[in-house]
Amino acid sequence: MWIAIVITALVIGSIPASIASSKGRDFWSWYFYGVCLFFFAMIHAIVLPEKNSNENTIPIKTTLVTSVGKTITKFNIDCPVEIRNYEIFVNEQQLTYCAIDFFNLSTQTVQAIDLTLLCYDSFGMTAATNNAVQALMQDECASHKQHFGKNKTIPLPNHLSTRTLEVIINKILFSDGSTWEKENNQLREVKIERITDKLELDKIRSIVGFDAYCYPKELEDVWICVCGKLNKNIDPICRRCNREKSFVLTNYNQEGIEKSTNRNLHNQEVASKKRRKTYTISILAIIILLVGVGFGVSMINQKRAYDSLLSQANFAMGNGNYDEAISLFESSLLSKEVPSVKKSIQLADNLQKAQQDANSHKYDLALGDLENVFKIDPNNADAQKLKTVYTAAISQQKEDLIAEQKEIARLAKETRQISPGQAVAPQEGNVEVKNGIELFNLQRATIKSKGFTVGTENNTEPDAQVADGFGNTLYAWVAFETGSATGESQQVFFFIGQKYLGTDTQESHGPTESITAGDTGSMIVTYIVYQKNDPMSSPTGKPFKITYHWNGQKLVASTPFQPQFLSY
Repeated sequence: MWIAIVITALVIGSIPASIASSKGRDFWSWYFYGVCLFFFAMIHAIVLPEKNSNENTIPIKTTLVTSVGKTITKFNIDCPVEIRNYEIFVNEQQLTYCAIDFFNLSTQTVQAIDLTLLCYDSFGMTAATNNAVQALMQDECASHKQHFGKNKTIPLPNHLSTRTLEVIINKILFSDGSTWEKENNQLREVKIERITDKLELDKIRSIVGFDAYCYPKELEDVWICVCGKLNKNIDPICRRCNREKSFVLTNYNQEGIEKSTNRNLHNQEVASKKRRKTYTISILAIIILLVGVGFGVSMINQKRAYDSLLSQANFAMGNGNYDEAISLFESSLLSKEVPSVKKSIQLADNLQKAQQDANSHKYDLALGDLENVFKIDPNNADAQKLKTVYTAAISQQKEDLIAEQKEIARLAKETRQISPGQAVAPQEGNVEVKNGIELFNLQRATIKSKGFTVGTENNTEPDAQVADGFGNTLYAWVAFETGSATGESQQVFFFIGQKYLGTDTQESHGPTESITAGDTGSMIVTYIVYQKNDPMSSPTGKPFKITYHWNGQKLVASTPFQPQFLSY
């Protein structure tokens, strides 16, 4: 059963993993999730949103905004380092300083930058008589396409009213010793129309990526990329984001974005329908699989129960407990109609009748019952053994009858020879007593040779005796292991006359409560049952009885001896 559950979990765990994988998640982590917690993983995977391919891209600020929100419109298009953003701060000591975010566009590593900062107030007026501040940033070591400088502050002394800056990069030193210097030309002023509508910006970013800033545009000698970078017309790719100029201008304009949006919506609708179909098929497959597993487990359990009933029934039948065997066989028929089981019931019924007739010493009727058994199963071993026993019993009955008739005739003759008033000694009675004591002493000696002792010397007679149904007497003695201090290690010894038959168990067991004669050839032994931690003198378990029956060849127990009855 557990193997079936594990296999099912390993199979169905791939369903939520496949759904999550189609939405951009890792297949194997979701597979493990699905194997361990399938139903939770399935629901989670269904409601899981799509993962954008650019979700892990670090968003880059592309708007060059001052601390008051004005957009920078002046660019040095030839400079290998661009200014992405800056902030202006005034501390508690009323000192003004700024932090500038630079971005290395070149393929070389930047080591130092020489700057000129032009300071203006909120109205665009110069912040001081001399509004130019010279600054030098060194030891940056910024590699290709790397931000730097934003964690360093540049003081702006005597420029407390500064709110906007014009940053001019004069010279750049690279790690290989080479430099770049600004030419005398002025900064180029170009207005980049940023997309300010959030819904429109989200729409273009869902297609282009999270660095989208504006719609691309081609001017006279420059072109503006969708990321907001100003490039020369001769540049085939954007110097900032590496997007191709022709592709950007063709596909990321307003018309191209609209087409891409409609196409994406259509693809999403198709994918959604496909997913719903996949979910439906998956759920149906799971239901079918679970029903199949449940049905299979149920069939296995029924088969086990059926086999167990047959095993118990055959065991009971082998021990001559035909009532129990019939009941168990009939119970098995409730789950499965099998001709062989019906045949076994008929055999057990006839064998039971034969046993009952034999117990009543009606051996001729018992042989008739056995003939019915042979009609069903000509080679039935139990019936053949019983036939031999019952045939011998009939012969013994005839011999006993003849002997009895002879004894009666002899006694009658002796009676006729006695004179009036003559006394007759009870010789026969004395012989029986003598023979009984001698027999019991022989039985006690046999028990002693097995390493057991029968109570005390006063225990001169068996604990129980009963006619065996074959002209003899069945005796039973309760004895304990010699040397046992408390006498708890016991066994029951059985005899037919002087013949030793054996014991009730192969190993010693706890004390017996009683042993009594049952029906002909039967002894009933009641065993004391101890629960855990019970003292020797106070057992709390329910006593258990086993009937031992002599069938003429062997002793047969009514039920197997249970382990809980072994030595205390």
